Formats: sequence, C-alpha cells, structure tokens
Amino acid sequence: MLRSIALGLALSTLAALPARADLSYSYVEGSVLKNRTDAPAAANLDGTGAEGWFSYGVLKLLHVFGGTKYTELDDYNANVTLVEAGAGVNYDPSPLTSIYFDVAAVSSTADHLTPGGPRAGIDDDGYTYLFGWRETNKIGRMEFNLSAQHVEYSKSNYADTWINMGVLVKITPRFKLVTGVQFTGNENLLKLGIRYYLPNRFDKKRD
Repeated sequence: MLRSIALGLALSTLAALPARADLSYSYVEGSVLKNRTDAPAAANLDGTGAEGWFSYGVLKLLHVFGGTKYTELDDYNANVTLVEAGAGVNYDPSPLTSIYFDVAAVSSTADHLTPGGPRAGIDDDGYTYLFGWRETNKIGRMEFNLSAQHVEYSKSNYADTWINMGVLVKITPRFKLVTGVQFTGNENLLKLGIRYYLPNRFDKKRD
C-alpha cells in the first residue's frame, strides 16, 4: 500500500515538471553584425560583418564547436577575420536552465589597405575561454542567454574580455531567430541571425 502511494506521488511530481527545455547544443547559425570600434587611428568607427557558427553535442555533457566572424570598418578600409574552434562542457541544473564552459583556439587576421598603397596584414593566434548561462521560458518560446568570454593573443600579448547577451525566439521546432549584443572595452556589436537545430540523439525529439 505504501509503495503504491509513493509511486503515485512520484509519478504526479514528474507529470508536474515542465517539459525539457529547448537547450540543445547541436546547431548551425548565421548572423549579420553591426559594430562600432575605437581604434588607435580614430574613435567610433562603424562597421558591418557576418558570422557563421557550428556546434554539436558529442556526449550528453560535451559539445564541440567552431566558427568564423568577419567585420569590416565602413570608412577606414580595414577588416578583421576571426576563426575559433574548441570544445565545451554543459550541464542542465533544471529543465529550463543550462550552464556551459567553453575552451577554444582562436586565430585573427587584420587587414588595412592605405589609399594608393599596399595592404598591411597582421596575424595573431591564441586561446579563449567562456562561461555562459542559458534559460528558456516554460513554453520554450524564448531563450535568454548571458556569457562572459576572455581572449588571450600570443604574438601581440593582448587580452580582451567580452560580455554577451542575447534573446532567441522560436519560429519552428528547428528554427530560432537570434538577437544579441556584445561589448568590450573598445567595441560594441549588435547581431541578428537564424539558428537551425541539428538532429541529435541526446536532445528531445522535435516535430
């Protein structure tokens, strides 16, 4: 009798829990960017760019990722390309929340074309680590994310820390609209894009 009551209470508790949130780490994403940069040559330089990203959960608590970001200053004949690849661990403390820690290698190339002169390029590489938090509302329609990322470059001995905030809005079970803002000491960036979730056996079934 007591076992039956305990089993009934357990089933009732499970039924009352919200469905597992849409916090998959398996996706591809593309975004357009608008940024403002303070450079040694001038302040408040506007620019545009694009970003492509890939992430995949290889285990329930482990994902790999890679991506590239290209930005170009509108009035300064300069552009920067950043390539990043690495791995991260992720943990869901509740059905609506996920936290993650990423480590990656980074490579950066900056090009500047002087009027009537040659193109000057600067290459650098290093590493980055990031700690992030993701949370969805109960119906899974919106996702909020916040992360802090630190980057260290080896050749220039330069370090930078980014704060990233974003909101994702569900369009279909596999597509989300991506919005975000990123800022550091000398650059602010806005992004708008689309995320497509890849099939993965560790994630919930999608319609």
